[in-house]
Amino acid sequence: MAGSYRTFQARVRRRGDTFRGNTQRLLRNTAISALENLVRDTPVDTGLARSNWTPQLTASTPPVRRIATEEGAIASGTFAIKAISGDTIHIINPLPYIEFLNSGSSPQAPAGYIEMALNKAQLEQLGSGSLLAVGYRER
Repeated sequence: MAGSYRTFQARVRRRGDTFRGNTQRLLRNTAISALENLVRDTPVDTGLARSNWTPQLTASTPPVRRIATEEGAIASGTFAIKAISGDTIHIINPLPYIEFLNSGSSPQAPAGYIEMALNKAQLEQLGSGSLLAVGYRER
């Protein structure tokens, strides 16, 4: 009897580990898709807004950075996402005018393009459901 309980306990533990691993993989894949969409969809004048999508573990404001290319911004962000271990990944753009761009100020992107990019990533990974949350903080 004790042996079958230990066997059951071990199977439950393995399934829990598998579930955690699958959840982490889904979170990372969705975050990478979201990052790719955000970088590609952000209106470009100097490229500064596009290069400042920064994935991180906390919601703190990251420093402004300058990455020359779309591919460089995606590669840098993807590397950061893969290094994050946790159940939340924040993708933050510290530029003060990102909300202005998201309101439709540029003819290069419609109003709400950030929400659209996140919804598209969610649909690509899940089909439907709610995994990503969008929010802005007042500065």
